[in-house]
Amino acid sequence: MSIRPLLGRVSLSLALVALLAVPTAAFEEKASTGSVGSYEVPDAPGVVCSYEDNPGKAVDELDVVRIKPVTVKGPKAQETWVGFRYILKANTQPFADGVFKTVYKSPITKSKASRSEAIKLKGKYITKEVHRSDFQVQLVFIYYEPGSKTKVAGKTRGLVEVYRQLGLDAGVLERGSIGDPGFCGRKVHG
Repeated sequence: MSIRPLLGRVSLSLALVALLAVPTAAFEEKASTGSVGSYEVPDAPGVVCSYEDNPGKAVDELDVVRIKPVTVKGPKAQETWVGFRYILKANTQPFADGVFKTVYKSPITKSKASRSEAIKLKGKYITKEVHRSDFQVQLVFIYYEPGSKTKVAGKTRGLVEVYRQLGLDAGVLERGSIGDPGFCGRKVHG
């Protein structure tokens, strides 16, 4: 046996291990239980925060939080129901303490998917007109038993880490990075 083919296989194996070890999306999986499928959350950013201009004020107001489309596959070869929910967490009083509490849970959107057939899902949250909170987004993927729309087989949940903020006097700003979650901020300039 020649050493050259062996070295080629070792190099390829090391390259594949290196690729698998690097996170590919700005999404931190917090928990996964039961029978789950795969998902793809967009590379940074996963959430776009749009602000309305408040002329003459130091703070532009966060208006809309948009969750960019995610792709989800089912856990089985045959089609099964897959659910998607997004949860808005706000940093409420005392502000700036870094603790985010749930303020909104979207309805669960369901569609059929398999290991080979994916579905795309997205979300949007319109903030209250006056608020003082920073917001983070949690995504939940729910996988159902074959033939059932209600019996849960598994779940995956995690936190979107990178947020792009648009419509600011200061231009475009991104908060967060892989491994260091950001948020949609209430005060980003001034």
